[in-house]
Amino acid sequence: LSSFRLIQNGQDVSAQAQVNQCCFAFTPTADVPEGVVSLHVEVRDIAGNLGEANWTYITDRTAPVIFDVRPPPASVQTAARPVVSGSMRNGSGIDPTTFRLTQNGVNVTGQTQVTASSFTFTPGTDVPEGLVLLHSEVRDLAGNLGLTDWTYVLDRTGPSFGVPQPPDGARIEEDRPEIRITYLDALSAIDVSSVRVLVRGVDVTGSAVITSTGISYTPP
Repeated sequence: LSSFRLIQNGQDVSAQAQVNQCCFAFTPTADVPEGVVSLHVEVRDIAGNLGEANWTYITDRTAPVIFDVRPPPASVQTAARPVVSGSMRNGSGIDPTTFRLTQNGVNVTGQTQVTASSFTFTPGTDVPEGLVLLHSEVRDLAGNLGLTDWTYVLDRTGPSFGVPQPPDGARIEEDRPEIRITYLDALSAIDVSSVRVLVRGVDVTGSAVITSTGISYTPP
């Protein structure tokens, strides 16, 4: 060889390369920025003939991002078989073959539709009520691992009520007895805005004291 030149991302790094008659090696002295790395090499033989080569590769040290997951984290669902889905992205590209999804510890990857940018899982059987745990993970084409965990609550059972006061069928002497009753939802929570109080068919909600655990109403 009569001359050698190596360019990386437009910068001449020839002086840092090890070169002999058959080959060369270059080890960067600083971290190479993530993204597309372009390389150009040119050599001349003793007769002055020029040989050139150009190629690129991608540096990717960032894990894939799994986002926009459904059902939304910490949400309350009522469908018997909530669809689980999400999106994925990464600079070097997603490797769909490495995707994994578990629901309540059970691997459901085989029933999941996976592409290079998204996944969708529709349960084949009803999901048990209560807290549902979801875990998804995937690697990009560079081998970086990205993962996410989230939960939602499945609640298909209505709230339960305590014993009303006065009790059902009771005979009382008071002219304006206080009416009280408690309620509870074991899986999610009471939607206080949905509570309605009717006395003899008349809506008296506005005059009642309503909390997350019960109501009380005293006739005027």
